Amino acid sequence: MREMPGGWVLIVEDDAVLARATARLLRSEGLANVVAVGTAREARARARRRGLVAAVVDVGLPDANGIDVAVALRELHPHAEIVIWSAADDMAVVHAANAAGFEFVTKLAATEVLGRRARRWAQLREQVSSRVLTVSERFLELRKRYALTDQQAKALHLALEQRTYTEIAAALGVTKKAIEGLSSRVARCTGRSLAAWTRTMRADLHALDRASRDGRSTGVRARDDRDDQGKPAARRRA
Repeated sequence: MREMPGGWVLIVEDDAVLARATARLLRSEGLANVVAVGTAREARARARRRGLVAAVVDVGLPDANGIDVAVALRELHPHAEIVIWSAADDMAVVHAANAAGFEFVTKLAATEVLGRRARRWAQLREQVSSRVLTVSERFLELRKRYALTDQQAKALHLALEQRTYTEIAAALGVTKKAIEGLSSRVARCTGRSLAAWTRTMRADLHALDRASRDGRSTGVRARDDRDDQGKPAARRRA
Protein backbone atom coordinates (compact mmCIF):
# COMPACT_ATOMS: atom_id res chain seq x y z
CA MET A 1 0.00 0.00 0.00
CA ARG A 2 1.46 3.30 -1.09
CA GLU A 3 2.12 5.78 1.70
CA MET A 4 1.58 9.50 1.44
CA PRO A 5 4.36 11.60 2.96
CA GLY A 6 3.30 13.45 6.07
CA GLY A 7 3.40 17.09 7.06
CA TRP A 8 2.11 19.19 4.16
CA VAL A 9 0.55 22.62 3.59
CA LEU A 10 -2.34 23.43 1.25
CA ILE A 11 -2.84 26.73 -0.59
CA VAL A 12 -6.34 27.26 -2.02
CA GLU A 13 -6.07 30.28 -4.33
CA ASP A 14 -7.42 30.75 -7.87
CA ASP A 15 -4.78 33.38 -8.76
CA ALA A 16 -2.06 31.07 -10.06
CA VAL A 17 0.69 33.71 -9.86
CA LEU A 18 -0.11 34.51 -6.21
CA ALA A 19 -0.39 30.82 -5.36
CA ARG A 20 3.07 30.09 -6.80
CA ALA A 21 4.59 33.08 -5.00
CA THR A 22 3.06 31.96 -1.69
CA ALA A 23 4.30 28.41 -2.20
CA ARG A 24 7.82 29.75 -2.79
CA LEU A 25 7.61 31.82 0.39
CA LEU A 26 6.55 28.83 2.48
CA ARG A 27 9.22 26.59 0.95
CA SER A 28 11.86 29.20 1.70
CA GLU A 29 10.92 28.87 5.38
CA GLY A 30 11.51 25.11 5.37
CA LEU A 31 8.14 23.78 4.23
CA ALA A 32 9.14 21.58 1.31
CA ASN A 33 5.77 19.89 0.92
CA VAL A 34 3.39 22.61 -0.30
CA VAL A 35 0.40 21.92 -2.56
CA ALA A 36 -1.47 24.70 -4.39
CA VAL A 37 -4.93 24.30 -5.94
CA GLY A 38 -7.31 26.79 -7.51
CA THR A 39 -10.79 25.50 -6.67
CA ALA A 40 -12.82 24.19 -3.76
CA ARG A 41 -13.34 20.92 -5.60
CA GLU A 42 -9.59 20.35 -5.89
CA ALA A 43 -9.10 21.32 -2.26
CA ARG A 44 -11.66 18.76 -1.06
CA ALA A 45 -10.08 16.06 -3.21
CA ARG A 46 -6.60 16.82 -1.90
CA ALA A 47 -7.87 16.97 1.68
CA ARG A 48 -8.36 13.20 1.71
CA ARG A 49 -4.60 12.93 2.04
CA ARG A 50 -3.35 12.55 5.59
CA GLY A 51 -0.98 14.86 7.45
CA LEU A 52 -2.26 18.36 6.68
CA VAL A 53 -0.38 20.84 8.89
CA ALA A 54 -1.88 24.11 7.69
CA ALA A 55 -3.89 25.71 4.91
CA VAL A 56 -4.22 29.17 3.39
CA VAL A 57 -7.67 29.59 1.82
CA ASP A 58 -8.94 32.43 -0.36
CA VAL A 59 -12.45 33.63 0.43
CA GLY A 60 -13.42 34.26 -3.19
CA LEU A 61 -12.98 30.91 -4.89
CA PRO A 62 -14.67 30.39 -8.27
CA ASP A 63 -16.81 27.46 -7.10
CA ALA A 64 -17.41 28.04 -3.37
CA ASN A 65 -17.02 30.34 -0.40
CA GLY A 66 -13.55 29.88 1.05
CA ILE A 67 -14.83 29.83 4.62
CA ASP A 68 -17.00 26.82 3.79
CA VAL A 69 -13.96 25.12 2.32
CA ALA A 70 -11.96 25.90 5.45
CA VAL A 71 -14.68 24.36 7.62
CA ALA A 72 -14.57 21.19 5.49
CA LEU A 73 -10.78 21.03 5.83
CA ARG A 74 -11.02 21.42 9.59
CA GLU A 75 -13.51 18.55 9.83
CA LEU A 76 -10.99 16.26 8.12
CA HIS A 77 -7.92 17.72 9.84
CA PRO A 78 -8.99 19.14 13.22
CA HIS A 79 -5.39 19.90 14.28
CA ALA A 80 -4.45 21.83 11.12
CA GLU A 81 -3.98 25.61 11.35
CA ILE A 82 -6.09 27.38 8.75
CA VAL A 83 -5.75 30.99 7.62
CA ILE A 84 -8.42 32.77 5.57
CA TRP A 85 -7.25 35.53 3.26
CA SER A 86 -8.75 38.04 0.86
CA ALA A 87 -7.57 40.94 -1.26
CA ALA A 88 -9.96 43.32 0.49
CA ASP A 89 -10.14 44.08 4.20
CA ASP A 90 -13.90 43.51 4.25
CA MET A 91 -15.12 43.60 7.86
CA ALA A 92 -18.04 41.30 7.05
CA VAL A 93 -15.59 38.70 5.80
CA VAL A 94 -13.28 39.25 8.78
CA HIS A 95 -16.16 38.72 11.20
CA ALA A 96 -17.38 35.64 9.31
CA ALA A 97 -13.90 34.10 9.36
CA ASN A 98 -13.39 34.88 13.04
CA ALA A 99 -16.86 33.60 13.93
CA ALA A 100 -15.97 30.30 12.25
CA GLY A 101 -12.78 30.14 14.31
CA PHE A 102 -10.25 31.11 11.65
CA GLU A 103 -7.56 33.77 11.48
CA PHE A 104 -8.04 36.36 8.74
CA VAL A 105 -5.29 38.19 6.88
CA THR A 106 -5.30 40.46 3.85
CA LYS A 107 -3.18 39.45 0.91
CA LEU A 108 -1.20 42.69 1.21
CA ALA A 109 -0.08 41.72 4.73
CA ALA A 110 0.28 38.03 3.93
CA THR A 111 4.03 37.96 3.30
CA GLU A 112 4.92 39.04 6.84
CA VAL A 113 2.17 37.03 8.55
CA LEU A 114 2.74 33.81 6.60
CA GLY A 115 6.49 34.12 7.04
CA ARG A 116 5.98 33.96 10.80
CA ARG A 117 3.41 31.20 10.53
CA ALA A 118 5.63 29.15 8.23
CA ARG A 119 8.35 28.81 10.85
CA ARG A 120 5.79 27.38 13.28
CA TRP A 121 4.28 25.15 10.60
CA ALA A 122 7.73 23.75 9.82
CA GLN A 123 7.96 22.58 13.44
CA LEU A 124 4.44 21.12 13.30
CA ARG A 125 5.38 19.33 10.09
CA GLU A 126 7.97 17.29 11.95
CA GLN A 127 5.38 16.23 14.53
CA VAL A 128 2.81 15.31 11.88
CA SER A 129 5.42 13.38 9.90
CA SER A 130 6.16 11.41 13.06
CA ARG A 131 2.46 10.58 13.38
CA VAL A 132 2.28 9.35 9.77
CA LEU A 133 5.43 7.29 10.24
CA THR A 134 4.00 5.81 13.43
CA VAL A 135 0.90 4.61 11.56
CA SER A 136 3.06 3.12 8.81
CA GLU A 137 5.37 1.35 11.24
CA ARG A 138 2.45 -0.12 13.19
CA PHE A 139 0.80 -1.35 9.99
CA LEU A 140 3.97 -2.97 8.64
CA GLU A 141 4.59 -4.60 12.00
CA LEU A 142 1.08 -6.08 12.12
CA ARG A 143 1.03 -7.22 8.52
CA LYS A 144 4.34 -8.99 9.02
CA ARG A 145 3.18 -10.59 12.27
CA TYR A 146 -0.21 -11.84 11.03
CA ALA A 147 -1.09 -13.56 7.76
CA LEU A 148 -3.65 -11.02 6.56
CA THR A 149 -5.30 -11.04 3.16
CA ASP A 150 -4.91 -7.93 0.98
CA GLN A 151 -8.43 -6.77 1.85
CA GLN A 152 -7.88 -7.33 5.57
CA ALA A 153 -4.59 -5.44 5.38
CA LYS A 154 -6.17 -2.47 3.58
CA ALA A 155 -9.01 -2.32 6.09
CA LEU A 156 -6.57 -2.50 9.01
CA HIS A 157 -4.43 0.29 7.57
CA LEU A 158 -7.49 2.54 7.28
CA ALA A 159 -8.49 1.66 10.83
CA LEU A 160 -5.03 2.70 12.04
CA GLU A 161 -5.66 6.02 10.27
CA GLN A 162 -8.73 6.29 12.54
CA ARG A 163 -11.25 5.98 9.71
CA THR A 164 -14.86 5.02 10.42
CA TYR A 165 -16.47 1.84 9.11
CA THR A 166 -18.38 3.96 6.58
CA GLU A 167 -15.13 5.50 5.31
CA ILE A 168 -13.39 2.13 5.17
CA ALA A 169 -16.32 0.66 3.23
CA ALA A 170 -16.22 3.53 0.72
CA ALA A 171 -12.45 3.18 0.27
CA LEU A 172 -12.72 -0.57 -0.38
CA GLY A 173 -15.86 -0.31 -2.50
CA VAL A 174 -17.98 -2.57 -0.30
CA THR A 175 -20.96 -2.14 2.02
CA LYS A 176 -20.68 -1.18 5.68
CA LYS A 177 -22.14 -4.58 6.58
CA ALA A 178 -19.31 -6.26 4.67
CA ILE A 179 -16.80 -4.24 6.73
CA GLU A 180 -18.42 -5.48 9.94
CA GLY A 181 -17.82 -9.05 8.77
CA LEU A 182 -14.29 -8.18 7.71
CA SER A 183 -13.69 -6.66 11.14
CA SER A 184 -14.62 -9.96 12.75
CA ARG A 185 -12.11 -11.80 10.56
CA VAL A 186 -9.39 -9.28 11.44
CA ALA A 187 -10.22 -9.81 15.12
CA ARG A 188 -9.79 -13.57 14.72
CA CYS A 189 -6.33 -12.98 13.24
CA THR A 190 -5.05 -10.19 15.46
CA GLY A 191 -7.16 -10.31 18.62
CA ARG A 192 -8.65 -6.86 17.99
CA SER A 193 -11.48 -5.65 15.77
CA LEU A 194 -10.98 -2.76 13.36
CA ALA A 195 -12.74 -0.43 15.84
CA ALA A 196 -10.46 -1.63 18.65
CA TRP A 197 -7.37 -0.97 16.52
CA THR A 198 -8.70 2.52 15.82
CA ARG A 199 -8.97 3.19 19.57
CA THR A 200 -5.51 1.71 20.15
CA MET A 201 -3.94 3.92 17.50
CA ARG A 202 -5.74 7.01 18.75
CA ALA A 203 -4.39 6.42 22.27
CA ASP A 204 -0.86 5.90 20.95
CA LEU A 205 -0.94 9.05 18.84
CA HIS A 206 -2.32 11.11 21.70
CA ALA A 207 0.56 9.87 23.85
CA LEU A 208 3.00 10.83 21.09
CA ASP A 209 1.46 14.30 20.83
CA ARG A 210 1.68 14.84 24.59
CA ALA A 211 5.32 13.84 24.59
CA SER A 212 6.04 16.16 21.66
CA ARG A 213 4.38 19.07 23.46
CA ASP A 214 6.45 18.31 26.54
CA GLY A 215 9.60 18.55 24.43
CA ARG A 216 10.54 14.93 24.86
CA SER A 217 11.60 12.54 22.13
CA THR A 218 9.57 9.38 22.33
CA GLY A 219 8.43 6.38 20.41
CA VAL A 220 5.12 4.62 20.66
CA ARG A 221 5.18 1.98 23.34
CA ALA A 222 5.00 -1.51 21.94
CA ARG A 223 1.83 -3.30 22.96
CA ASP A 224 1.58 -6.97 23.71
CA ASP A 225 -0.74 -9.23 21.78
CA ARG A 226 -3.82 -9.00 23.98
CA ASP A 227 -7.40 -8.39 23.14
CA ASP A 228 -9.68 -5.76 24.70
CA GLN A 229 -10.37 -8.00 27.71
CA GLY A 230 -6.67 -8.53 28.42
CA LYS A 231 -6.66 -12.12 27.15
CA PRO A 232 -3.86 -13.37 24.90
CA ALA A 233 -4.79 -12.72 21.28
CA ALA A 234 -5.35 -15.64 18.97
CA ARG A 235 -3.18 -15.90 15.88
CA ARG A 236 -5.50 -17.83 13.62
CA ARG A 237 -6.02 -17.05 10.00
CA ALA A 238 -9.45 -15.96 8.87
